[in-house]
Amino acid sequence: MKKSIVVLSIAIFTIMAVSCGKKDSDQTSATNEAASVETTTETAQNDDSSDKTLTWTKSGNFIDDQENHLVIYQTSEEMGYSKDGFGAMLMIGDEMYSGDLDEKDGKLRGTLSVYTDDESQGEEIKIALTDMDDYILMTQDDGSEMQFKPDDTDYSDFDILPMFSYNQVLADISYDALEAAAYDYLSFDYMKDYDPSNVIIPYVQIVDVDETNSDDVLLYGDYYVWEYAGEEDTLVAVSGGHCPGIIHLERFGDVGEGASYSPKGTIDEAFTDDDAKTIFGKYYEYYLTLSSDDQMVDSGLSQIISDYVAANNLDITKYQIAGGDVKELPETRVKHITGTLPAYEYPGPELFYSVLYQYVIDNLANAYSDTEVSIPCPVILTIDESNKDDIKVYGDFWVFNYYLDGDIMKNTSGGSYPGCIHVKSSADGYEVTGMDMVEDGNQYIPTAKKIFGNYYEDFMKLEEDLDGREATRAQIIANYVAANGLNVAAYQDMGWDPVLLPEENIDSFYSNLDG
Repeated sequence: MKKSIVVLSIAIFTIMAVSCGKKDSDQTSATNEAASVETTTETAQNDDSSDKTLTWTKSGNFIDDQENHLVIYQTSEEMGYSKDGFGAMLMIGDEMYSGDLDEKDGKLRGTLSVYTDDESQGEEIKIALTDMDDYILMTQDDGSEMQFKPDDTDYSDFDILPMFSYNQVLADISYDALEAAAYDYLSFDYMKDYDPSNVIIPYVQIVDVDETNSDDVLLYGDYYVWEYAGEEDTLVAVSGGHCPGIIHLERFGDVGEGASYSPKGTIDEAFTDDDAKTIFGKYYEYYLTLSSDDQMVDSGLSQIISDYVAANNLDITKYQIAGGDVKELPETRVKHITGTLPAYEYPGPELFYSVLYQYVIDNLANAYSDTEVSIPCPVILTIDESNKDDIKVYGDFWVFNYYLDGDIMKNTSGGSYPGCIHVKSSADGYEVTGMDMVEDGNQYIPTAKKIFGNYYEDFMKLEEDLDGREATRAQIIANYVAANGLNVAAYQDMGWDPVLLPEENIDSFYSNLDG
């Protein structure tokens, strides 16, 4: 067994510690404690539930003459665990077992379960640990014995990459519970045969979701999983690839913002195009649109890598996938937030647009947290004012998020929200009463036709007019900069050259609808 297996035991030890109830703030200390891999003697905590004193004193990493590993760690409620006692992780060959242990008659006893790739019940073994002073004697219920001595290997020079964590890397940029569950599954469950000194970094493009059954939520997605090794200043993908399909999840709570999801440990994977047609069914065309856009996929992969590198403060500037060219990493979206840009307020004289823009900020831009300022960019197709109680504003309502770098506002994220916003006019002013939004996936075209009606063909032309959208976007930014007296000359999207801002036209950007 390679020494890198020990690193895996350390990583799993940390995960086990968290899953037993440790808070996020304790994860660093747990990792550092495990990484030292020193056998320690500690005074055991009192077990309040049994009112008996724990006398077991050994914890740390132990190894036998076949390089099997045993990790023993102490738990207590004061440390944030669910109970006072001990836990163990056992590695015999390629099998990994874990479980809780209770002290009885001076020994640690318990049942360890093997880690499996699916939902099936893994093999279980009952063990008893006896402290023999110089070694730990492990006795299984079949009478077999193993002797583990303290592992005095110096792992300080063992170079490992930190594990990928959605919460650490992506949650503050734009948290999505379904996306988080997909990343967790692909990071920890999907790929088992890899070098633990490397890192698994997934990339997720959600196609659609079927939440009919809360016990088996079907998350259709275009997924990528790569194992990366660190080579000087470059992350090199040494294994992995494309794994589209359906990840099975369990939902807790009702569908909506309060719902959370947990991976069930299985994926229906499409290995061929015929598989994809069968698995994705009515979602196949949209899946094909996502997966065939090589530029978008490469951009997404590289961005995830860049964010992972920044989140872990790694001295990495390049990446390489599947033997391709070594490429520079794009600018990261993390750790740029300084709060130097003021919040956006519509600067023009029109009350109608002030209300409309504020609705976009309050109801669409609130999905993004990692930003100094969210600036709306409504690309308006037409306004139907035939009914003052229900003014219909048809368009594609974009949101772009920026941070300030010198005299350039750099975009970190954003999104498109096409549909129709309903506005009511009264003597008191204007009030947004709701929005009909075009849905994603295979419902995009049907819902767009329903919402835009006779304007559907014009809407599709509007979506194709990228130059028109960028001109509107640039003008909105220029007016924001002028209204706030900022020293900003340009805006920039990730991977693109800066775009110089035009002159402001605050007083004439829209016709005055208040008269």
